[in-house]
Amino acid sequence: VKPATHRVRALRTYRYPVADLKFPPLGLLSIGSLVTVAGETETRGLTYALLSDGSAVVAKHLVPVETIEDDWVAVAEEFVGTPYRWGGRSSLGLDCSALVQLAAQAGGHDLPRDSDMQEAEAGEAVPHDDPAALKRGDLLFWKGHVALVVDAETMIHANAHAMAVSYENIAEAIARIEAGGDGPVTAHRRPGV
Repeated sequence: VKPATHRVRALRTYRYPVADLKFPPLGLLSIGSLVTVAGETETRGLTYALLSDGSAVVAKHLVPVETIEDDWVAVAEEFVGTPYRWGGRSSLGLDCSALVQLAAQAGGHDLPRDSDMQEAEAGEAVPHDDPAALKRGDLLFWKGHVALVVDAETMIHANAHAMAVSYENIAEAIARIEAGGDGPVTAHRRPGV
């Protein structure tokens, strides 16, 4: 098996049996999927990446595996409206830790799959009793949940409350989650430090 050369950067892309979008697709690949590109070709002005298994995807939906997104929070923001799915890890449905893992991966941060492991391993601990310490890209944890800080007042998370990836005011979310019985914030971490 050849090592992956590229990853899907679009939220999702079709995989075709040949380099032609007029053929019925073989299926979908979601953001973060790893592929091995064996070549390129053009059909009617559109460039396709030819994969090692003989299938083809639109080349502009891929980036080299070593590509690092400067603003990986923006990657998470592309998922707004995606349905919440416990255990899901694709653009068709995902949970809180998958959203964080996929976005962080695009930013060059290798985080584990589950929120408890992310809480234990993601970067540096930051005191979570100081709202002024919040920075874009920080992670807030609760028992069994994680959210990504967008700015000092806003977070983004895949959550069962909205049943989707959504923005939420941080102070309101903290109060709502605690009142709902899931307790207070358990950690504030800063990946990449």
